Amino acid sequence: KTATGKVEKKVDKLFAFIKDDHGKMLYVSPALVKKNNLQGGEMVEAKVVFEYNKKKEVWNWVCLSLKIKK
Repeated sequence: KTATGKVEKKVDKLFAFIKDDHGKMLYVSPALVKKNNLQGGEMVEAKVVFEYNKKKEVWNWVCLSLKIKK
């Protein structure tokens, strides 16, 4: 699935979330944050997948790749 939204990242955290147009929070891994130098507030288009988190035993939307919209 493709989603568009705004990056939300706390300064003291390595990971981030994208809040999409429907209010869903999509997880962005520390590796993608670092690769794209995300600070928070950027508008992005992301490819996401619905993935099962075994540790928390919940389903979450996870970002696979993204590009910053200009």
